[in-house]
Amino acid sequence: MIFCCFQRDLEKGFEAVQQRLRGEAMAKYTLTVGGGYFFVPPPGDSWLQTLFRSNS
Repeated sequence: MIFCCFQRDLEKGFEAVQQRLRGEAMAKYTLTVGGGYFFVPPPGDSWLQTLFRSNS
């Protein structure tokens, strides 16, 4: 099974759900063998201006 989703805030979304699922009865029947976080920019270049404005 592959799980894929798009989220604005990983800490409030995916990671929070994973913390709540820790210790669930089904956890002993699942095995995670890999994973990663990937940045997918929105179309266009406007996100670049926002990125550089935030860091200055």
